[in-house]
Amino acid sequence: MDGKRWLSIISILLYALAAIILCYTIPRAEFISVFALFTALFILYIIILRTKLSLKWLLAGAIAVRICLLFSTPNLSDDVYRFIWDGRVSTNGLNPFLYTPDYFIHEISEGVKGLNYSMYSFLNSQKYYTVYPAFAQYIFTVSAAMDVNNIHLSIIIFKLLLLLFELVLITCALKLLHALKINERNILLYAYNPLTVTEVMGNAHFEPVMISFLLLGFWAMHKQKISLAAIMMAISVSTKMLPLMFAPLLLRYLNFKQILQFALICIALIALLFLPFYNLQIFTNLFSSVN
Repeated sequence: MDGKRWLSIISILLYALAAIILCYTIPRAEFISVFALFTALFILYIIILRTKLSLKWLLAGAIAVRICLLFSTPNLSDDVYRFIWDGRVSTNGLNPFLYTPDYFIHEISEGVKGLNYSMYSFLNSQKYYTVYPAFAQYIFTVSAAMDVNNIHLSIIIFKLLLLLFELVLITCALKLLHALKINERNILLYAYNPLTVTEVMGNAHFEPVMISFLLLGFWAMHKQKISLAAIMMAISVSTKMLPLMFAPLLLRYLNFKQILQFALICIALIALLFLPFYNLQIFTNLFSSVN
């Protein structure tokens, strides 16, 4: 093996080490340490992007880095605790859109399983209703369902789901790049980006779920499978509402009949996904928290 390949492998190993140190040991209050590690990660990121190793091995390295972070407890963000809190509310048969965390701690005398003060103390949105759409709530519920009193287990399950969606995202992105005759190595811009690695597998943010379905929708659109594209887009929007910004693109790529078909399927599925949570009050609660 030549010197350049060894340098590439060493760079990936150092990248993994820096990510592990950052996500397992450094609290966000230690700005200098966080800044130094992110600087090192971005330098290694640039080196890795220039490597001549095969794409297959580079992607294997990117996945291995993510697996290394699977058991870390998020230390640069506390959002995951709200995700698990919402999941625990649903696991108790209650609607997470109808109650603030404050309600369970200060307004009811009888405790609800898993919704205790120790968990409440981690939340950064104690007085607010949830703002996470229906499909995200299903992910949260699956993560919390096995043991509503074990936050570490819930976070690991949640990260396992995120890892699965990362694999879907990377696979679908590769297919799209190939279909559009764009260099497939561009996927490395995502796979090794320090922000995506640390924010997803370190801090347990669930954007890969949204992006996976969005890319699946783009793939279906590329194949002219309008109904399937609408289904994927509906799930993506029901995870986070950001994909709605792509709606104007429909005017460019679809005719009127296709737009109507797409819109009807998308709206119907979003309504179906929200149906278990339906209550007129949720709209007032949702917009009050967004405001």
